[in-house]
Amino acid sequence: TATFNGTVSNTGAGGGVYATIKQNKLTVTGRYNYNYNDRPRSNFSSERNYTDSKENQYSDGSSKNKGSFQHGSLEASYEIDTLRLITMSFGMYGGGNDGNGESDNWLMDAAKQQIYDYDVFNNNESSWYSIRGNIDYQRSFSKKVRLLTFSYNINTRPQESDSYRDYENVTGDADRLRPLALNNNRSDGEQNTTEHTFQADYTTPI
Repeated sequence: TATFNGTVSNTGAGGGVYATIKQNKLTVTGRYNYNYNDRPRSNFSSERNYTDSKENQYSDGSSKNKGSFQHGSLEASYEIDTLRLITMSFGMYGGGNDGNGESDNWLMDAAKQQIYDYDVFNNNESSWYSIRGNIDYQRSFSKKVRLLTFSYNINTRPQESDSYRDYENVTGDADRLRPLALNNNRSDGEQNTTEHTFQADYTTPI
């Protein structure tokens, strides 16, 4: 059996599938969903008035963001015989984002003369995931209340990020610009944690 679904809108699209297969002693079930979001660019404008100095600060700009998210799993079981069973599973979820923006910023004095002006450009990208998997071997005995299980589990979480901010077309009064510290900067990050678990369980009545 299999089921499919899909969606689409003016801000993105998505889809998924769910399926189950059973053949003799083997059963496999899987599901996967993916969504993509791409919102239109948004614009902003702001004005700030300084009462003491009669100065006015202005900012005009825009920003754009898009991203994706996905999750899925796969499970399987195989019955070797009436006393032995193997099960496996795999799952993941996570996604990524990409955004950028730009703005023009300037300061005017009381006489409507420009004191300084500068443009800001920024971009950021990131991705993050959580991935897990496990396999179990289960052995029961003639007395069903006794059970022996060996298990292995792995869980990993990779993440990445990259961002920068650039200042361009900087003009105006150097003394007034200096405290703003308009220095280009960039940041890169990458990390991953992985955990392994081995486990043995034996259950018996007392």
